[in-house]
Amino acid sequence: MRFLLESIAAACCVSAVFFSTVSAQDSPAPADAQCKDKPELTDVTAALARLDYMAGLETGKVSDDVMMIDFTVSVRNAGAVGAGRTRLKYSVDIRAPGGAGVQSMEDTMDIYSVRAGATEENLVTIMVSALGPLLQPDGTVAGTAILRVEVDVDNEVAECNEADNRAEVETPFSTEKVVG
Repeated sequence: MRFLLESIAAACCVSAVFFSTVSAQDSPAPADAQCKDKPELTDVTAALARLDYMAGLETGKVSDDVMMIDFTVSVRNAGAVGAGRTRLKYSVDIRAPGGAGVQSMEDTMDIYSVRAGATEENLVTIMVSALGPLLQPDGTVAGTAILRVEVDVDNEVAECNEADNRAEVETPFSTEKVVG
């Protein structure tokens, strides 16, 4: 019983660290000479974090299958002042191997604050349900995900440089259909 409780406690702590919104880069970074009195949201990056394929009930088809794609989106505040609440806009295009568009979506999420010198990481999860065009002859599902992100889309944070708030990543993916 003690081992079980220790394992649960360890899992709780690991997940808390994994889903923390502020990374270990919490020490204030030296601010630009022009940015000593403002926040500066910069170094916006996006990377594929995880791909999960969930097979439906029909084993020979992909009509009821779905795929979940997680992206980690990071935003650093290089300014000397904390940045308050803002919004992050993201859009995703899923393309088949030949480049044809399969599915597109966009949404926004809140970023509540980023301290001076800190980096915030957010998880963007996309559900892809139009898998038919991605099905390959060998049974794999393959394509490309193009993620575009922009922080402070409503210009709520007065920054030193408003032009460095965007990022785009193009990520090829391939996965096998896993059945039960």
